[in-house]
Amino acid sequence: MGVQGEQLCLPHQSQVVEGQKVISTGPYAIVRHPMYLGVLTVYLATPIALGSWWAAPIFALNIPIIVWRIRAEERRLSRDLPCYREYCQKRPYRLLPHIWWHLMISRAYS
Repeated sequence: MGVQGEQLCLPHQSQVVEGQKVISTGPYAIVRHPMYLGVLTVYLATPIALGSWWAAPIFALNIPIIVWRIRAEERRLSRDLPCYREYCQKRPYRLLPHIWWHLMISRAYS
């Protein structure tokens, strides 16, 4: 996990800058957090690639951390980035289509 794992545990450091726009093309046209999906895929596939099933639970411990980061990021973006809530309505899926979708957002925003 090394540096990447440590970065996931640190406080969220993203920021909205003046004039920033919501990206809604490419993979962002399907899900709102394709980069986190990529990170999770690597974390879950690494034990398989290494042939170490003992490592799977350790890598799986990153899932709640990433879920926390996604929720924190969405709260920040919905507050600070114009049109982000509209984007969430148009792209309801956070990581995978038909899984963990926008109806769960209402709790994250409150």
